[in-house]
Formats: sequence, structure tokens, C-alpha cells
Amino acid sequence: MEALQLAQMLADLNDLQAAQDQTAAKDLVSVNRTLDRKEHLHQQQPRSVPEGSRVTSPTGRMTDKFGRRMLTPPLTRTNSASPSMPGSPLGGERPDADIDRASTLLSLYQIRAKLREQDNSGLIKAREKINALAAKQQAQVATEHKRERKEINRLSYPK
Repeated sequence: MEALQLAQMLADLNDLQAAQDQTAAKDLVSVNRTLDRKEHLHQQQPRSVPEGSRVTSPTGRMTDKFGRRMLTPPLTRTNSASPSMPGSPLGGERPDADIDRASTLLSLYQIRAKLREQDNSGLIKAREKINALAAKQQAQVATEHKRERKEINRLSYPK
């Protein structure tokens, strides 16, 4: 179960990284927050739709708070205060903790991208300096070679 959640989280992070626009990435992060608010508002409003015409999901289908389908029901331990597995969420966390974590991860991905860009630009500058030094050295060798040839050509034989 945790491996599936981890895979979903990695897929979400890849989506965030693939979003080139920062506002698009923030929209991806905050979309679930607005959905939760809309659901909360719909639950508070009285429904005018008759109970018989309402479409219900199958009872065996479990979803997490983000609307993703869970393949197996979560482990419930009423007598245990500790989480079931390492890395599983604690019961006392705020509901927006996942969104805060996602925002933090998004900023960390942005920092990593900037560091990679700086590293690449540093490598490019170093290569340019090395190429300039190599060209300068080749020019110096070429001028020395020309001087040697001129000295050889200066030797003249008597007529």
C-alpha cells in the first residue's frame, strides 16, 4: 500500500517538475484544496435533489482525501498510538500538511533546477576558458614555428 502511495507521490512530483510555469505548478498543488472546500460547501448546503436520483459510488471503492482510488482499505488500529509503518502519516497532522509538503517539495525542486543551471553555466564558462587558453597556446606554437622557418630560410649560399 505504501509503495503505491509513494509511486503516486512520485508521479505527482514529476507532474510538478514538468510544469514549466510556476503558477501552473502552484495550481496543481492547490487544486485539491479548492476541491475540498467545494465539497465542504456542498455538504453544508441543503440538497434539493431527491435521494433516489442521486448517483452513488460503489461501497467497496475507497478514496483518499485527494479523490484518488485506494486499492486496499487503510489499516485501522484503535489500540495503537503509533503509525502502522515508517513514513505513514500521524493522526494529529493538519489537513493541509500534505499541501505544505508539496509546496516545500516544489520549492526544493526549483532550487535544485537553479543549482543545476548554475553548475552547467559554470562548466560552460570553464570550457570557454580552456578553449581560449588552448587557442592562445596553439597560436604561440605557430608563431614560434614560423620564426624557426624564417631563420632556416635566411641562410644564403654564396653566389
